[in-house]
Amino acid sequence: MGIARNLARLVPNGSGLLPNANIEAVAASKLTGSVALATQVSGTLPDANAPSGSVVQVVQTFDTSQATTSSGTFGDLISVSITPTSSSNKVLVRFLAHVEMGGSSTAGIRLQRNGTNIGLGAGGQTSKIILSQGYGGVNGSNMSYEFLDSPATTSAITYKIQWSVDGNTGYYNRGVANTSGFYSDASTLTALEIAG
Repeated sequence: MGIARNLARLVPNGSGLLPNANIEAVAASKLTGSVALATQVSGTLPDANAPSGSVVQVVQTFDTSQATTSSGTFGDLISVSITPTSSSNKVLVRFLAHVEMGGSSTAGIRLQRNGTNIGLGAGGQTSKIILSQGYGGVNGSNMSYEFLDSPATTSAITYKIQWSVDGNTGYYNRGVANTSGFYSDASTLTALEIAG
């Protein structure tokens, strides 16, 4: 009787399919082999299940505005906002810009997360020296900076680059001789969420 009942459960329905109710649970130990992900699995892998080190999302600010400063105090330059999907994930912040200076001067930048300085140097220094001009000419540089942050939050974060120039004038996204916009440039601040 038991054998007949089990055989009856293997009879397809009118559509030629085995009814779901007739399918027994299969122990995990019985499942072997591999799955061709591209052809046998559909849907989207949740961000929370991404392997460690995966890029979960990328947000970028592309800035073509121009600015100058010679105040010797830090002022806002460029910012980008990102909302992490997991508090265990990290955020890689990358900055690329063009700056020129005239005369003898030193320029520095610092990174902030929601208004707090991060990525500090030795002794708690808040700035990174990006240019040091020690003679009367013009010094230009494509500068870059990056920092891997661990914000431990799923709330919105604003990362901001500030700059300061001492001694002479600094020029952002432009040259000292900016005739007809010939030396115009663009800068980027990018935030990449990295799975933890």
